[in-house]
Amino acid sequence: MGQKVQHALRMAKQWSIRRTMLVDDLDGPLHGAYGKLPNMSFIVDTAGTIVYKADWTDAHNLEVAADHLAHEVSQLRSRIPMAHFQVEWLPKRPNDNDLFFGALAENGPKAVREFIEGIEHTSGAAAGRQMRSRYLR
Repeated sequence: MGQKVQHALRMAKQWSIRRTMLVDDLDGPLHGAYGKLPNMSFIVDTAGTIVYKADWTDAHNLEVAADHLAHEVSQLRSRIPMAHFQVEWLPKRPNDNDLFFGALAENGPKAVREFIEGIEHTSGAAAGRQMRSRYLR
């Protein structure tokens, strides 16, 4: 477990991650239950409802979501009736797979395999096929 924490700290430093990073136990039950990708973000409201979920953390998108949620709170405090609605949005992010997988491989082949499995779980088998052929040896 100590090695896993050290890997997480190294990745956080390498990628300049400033937010709190959670590390699951060695079997990864939370990691598996919440989507299997290593860089997901969730915002949970006071009732325990997941009100924001992203399969990849992006600071700007988190700020937009937090601003929207703060606006909702102000509306509710003004007794304005509110209703949930679903949003689908596919923003883009920088993606240097060779750099990312090189860093991930330093954590061992299991980390690479589990990341690709997370991509397949989230986006389908075709999304992971090329990654498997290129990064799993």
